[in-house]
Amino acid sequence: MKRTKEEAEETRAAIMDASLRVFAAKGYSRTRLEEVAKEAGVTRGAIYWHFDNKAKLYCAAVLEGVSGYQKRLSEILVSDLSPLAKIRSLMEGWLAALEEDEAYRAVIEMTLTRTEFDEELQEGVSDWFEFVERLQQAIVDLVREGIEVGEIRSDSDPDLAGLALISYLNGIEETWFLQQCQFPVRDMAHRLVEFILRGIERT
Repeated sequence: MKRTKEEAEETRAAIMDASLRVFAAKGYSRTRLEEVAKEAGVTRGAIYWHFDNKAKLYCAAVLEGVSGYQKRLSEILVSDLSPLAKIRSLMEGWLAALEEDEAYRAVIEMTLTRTEFDEELQEGVSDWFEFVERLQQAIVDLVREGIEVGEIRSDSDPDLAGLALISYLNGIEETWFLQQCQFPVRDMAHRLVEFILRGIERT
């Protein structure tokens, strides 16, 4: 039984990895489960053993693909870093993950440039969108803390700063994909983040 359970977990992991690659390359509507099965080296029946349909597979792939990234950002939020240092680490981690985390990059590519959303896909992407909203609120709170400890300019608007910083990251992310990953976003992450943080950092 243990061996069977291990095999099932290995098969599921292979399906998840394959689905990320295929969905990222072809998009949701153009992907067929036969293609995912071939990429994973399993039968179509094996996919249906783990997932009811293509939408369920897509949603699971999204949640699985961003889980490691979410964990890293959550660790930054509970670290002993100062408020401004946390903001800097969160933003640099966001950009660096595009090149460092293959699963995260595949999720962002397939949700940003390869998917037309409808009701059946909302389950997968809503959790991710909610996480981004929580991250934005976390930045708002960090800006307030930074003002209190004298790291951030006292005339900064926390809500506006949170919206601006998240929008800045989303813009870089989208530009990177639209330009077919032509600039080294991970190597440029620190400079890109410092450029925008100068607007709120107290000097």
